[in-house]
Amino acid sequence: MHGADTNGCEWHLVVASAQQIEAVCAEPRALYTFCADVVQRALHLSERSAVVIHGGLHWLLSEEIPGDSGPITPLVFLDRGGLDIELHMQLVFEDNTRSNIESARYFLPHERQAILDAITSLDHEALLRKGGAPSFAVVQALRLLLTADPSTWFVVSQNICFVVPKDALPVFAPPLARREKQRDRHVAGALPAGVASNARAIGGDTFVGFGTGPALALSPDELASCDLTRAATTVGNFLREAQSRGEGIIAYQRLASWESYGVASFWLRLGYFDVDEVVEQLEEELEEELPHEMIERVVAATAAIRTLDQATWPDQTDCDRLFAALDQLRQEGFLVFEYAGFVADQGIELACDAMQAAVASSLPYCFFHQQCILHALDGDGFSLYFGEATRDAAEVATRPSKAVGDRIAGAMTANGLRVEWDGDEQSPIKIRLMWQCRPRRGARALP
Repeated sequence: MHGADTNGCEWHLVVASAQQIEAVCAEPRALYTFCADVVQRALHLSERSAVVIHGGLHWLLSEEIPGDSGPITPLVFLDRGGLDIELHMQLVFEDNTRSNIESARYFLPHERQAILDAITSLDHEALLRKGGAPSFAVVQALRLLLTADPSTWFVVSQNICFVVPKDALPVFAPPLARREKQRDRHVAGALPAGVASNARAIGGDTFVGFGTGPALALSPDELASCDLTRAATTVGNFLREAQSRGEGIIAYQRLASWESYGVASFWLRLGYFDVDEVVEQLEEELEEELPHEMIERVVAATAAIRTLDQATWPDQTDCDRLFAALDQLRQEGFLVFEYAGFVADQGIELACDAMQAAVASSLPYCFFHQQCILHALDGDGFSLYFGEATRDAAEVATRPSKAVGDRIAGAMTANGLRVEWDGDEQSPIKIRLMWQCRPRRGARALP
C-alpha cells in the first residue's frame, strides 16, 4: 500500500494545483529536483529553436480567421493554456539581440501535440491571403518547433515561442524545499488512514524517491474522495482545508535535510564522481551529522533521481559532442585533460608534467576544470584552456598558440558545437552548451 510508514520518517505534505500535480505525474523528474525555484541564466537560442510572433501575427494566430470553408482553427496557446512558471532568464538570439523574461508557460507532451494538430488543420491558403507570407512563415516555423526533439519543452513567453532542454526549466516551481517554508501551505506528521490508498505514486510504486519510497500525489478530486471526518490531527485539519479550497496535495518523506540532497546532486551533476566518492564528499561537507548508512541512502536516492533526468536527455548531448571532439584531438596528438582540478594553474601543471615524459619537444594541449563546468551549468558558457607545451633540455614551459586554438575550435565546430572565440591566443575558447554529462569518472584528470 502507498504510504506505509516503515522507515520512521514523518510525512511532509504541501499544497499543489491540479495542473502541477498532473505535470509531475507526467514528468516525475520535475518534482524530484533540488534546484532553485527561479532560473537565472542566459539562454542562447538559434533560429531553429525560437519563433518571435510580431504584432498582427499574434492576433492572426490567436483568433479565428475567416477562410473559404469557414473559420480557421484558432491557436489559443499564444494567450492561454500551458502551465505557468517563474523565471529570470535572458534570451540571446543569434544576432545577439536580447530579451529578458520573468515568466513563461510550458506545455506537456499531449498539449504540444494538440497545438501541432491545430496548425496542421489550418487553412493555409486563407492564412496566406489574410496575413501574407510573414504569417505563413511563422506558422511553418512553429511547426518545426513543435516537432523538435521530444526531450525538449515547448515554451511561450509573451510573443516568443521557443524550445529548451527539459532540465533548463524548473517545471515545478517553487520546489519542495521552498514550499515547506510557505506558511499554511505545508504540514508534517502522520498520514491519516485511507489517504495513501487514494494517492498515485510519482515515479512508480518501486521508485526510491528521496530514499524512502515515492512521493504521493492526490489531485483535488482524489483528495475530495478521502473521508477525513475522523482525522482529528493537524495533518487532518490541513487536508480538510485543502479539500475546501479545491486544492491537491503532494506527500513525501525524506531522510535528511535538503542541503544533504543538494550537495549530493551537485557532485553527481558534474559527471566525474561516482557514488562512493560523493558519499565521502557529504561526510566531509555536511554540517548535519548523519550515520554513514543514511548518507549512502541519500546519495543512492539522488543518483536514482539523476537517472530519471538522464532518461529525458537526447541521444546525443552537447557533452557527448564535446567528448567526441576531445577524443579527436587526442588522436591528433593533443594532451587533453578533463576535470583538471579547480583552477587553470592545475591544468597547466598537468600539461607540464605530461611534457616531462613526452618524446616530442612540443605538444598542443587543452583542458577544463571544475569552474568551467559550473559556468556551463549557470548558462554562462563552457571554457576550454589551451596552448603549447615545450621542453628545452630539462626545462618545461607552456606558451599561447593561436594555431592550437584554431585546431580546437575547428574540432568543436565539426562536432556540432557552437564556438565563441575571437582568435585571441590569450583567451580560453568559449563553447555554448548544455551540461548533460553521463558518468565519466575514468576520464577525470585530478581528484
